[in-house]
Amino acid sequence: MQKWEYKFVECISHFDSWYPAFEDGEEIKNWKTGDNVTVFSNRLGEQGWEMVSSNFSAVGTESEYREFFRLVFKRPKS
Repeated sequence: MQKWEYKFVECISHFDSWYPAFEDGEEIKNWKTGDNVTVFSNRLGEQGWEMVSSNFSAVGTESEYREFFRLVFKRPKS
């Protein structure tokens, strides 16, 4: 039976682009100056990860409003 491993990524909008800010619950170092979500996702694809889900959310109040995407990737477990 095939077994899978999963990766959870939270992306935040920064300067009119989306950036992966958290990977498996851990903040990505220097995410504001790193790869945007397209480059990041393509790199994961090259490593065998497939995006299987995405979910857009917005939370907060007028003064502290935040939008983010949650992405789920999976690949066969070795």
